[in-house]
This record gives sequence, structure tokens and C-alpha cells, in this order.
Amino acid sequence: MYVLWDGGKNKSLSELPVLIFGDEGGYHVTAKNVTELIQLLTFDSEISVDHEEVYFHKDEEDYQESEGL
Repeated sequence: MYVLWDGGKNKSLSELPVLIFGDEGGYHVTAKNVTELIQLLTFDSEISVDHEEVYFHKDEEDYQESEGL
């Protein structure tokens, strides 16, 4: 799950950092704004999160490169 974090600072939407929450309870700042999040989502691997870090996961056994790359 991704959320935009205002933190009570009343920043504009383009200035809000993006946090990611993992299914195991971890959470981290993933991108400095929505534009950077969209750039990260275009990578050909999944964004994963645990308690210690955010990382890109590519399952080598089931990996198939996206069409058009």
C-alpha cells in the first residue's frame, strides 16, 4: 500500500513524500513525490518492503521481461 504523507505541513500534492507499507508490517519512504514513485513503478521488477529496507525483487525463476523493452 502506498500513501502520501502530509505530516501536518500543508505541502502541495507535488511535494508530498510517498510511503510504502509492507504486508509484514514494515514501512518506509519510497519516493520524494508522486513523480518519483511513477518512475520507480516503471522498473521491470516489483518494489518489496520489510522491516529493514525497501528493495526491488525479481524472481529469477518466473521472471519474464515486459513486452516492448
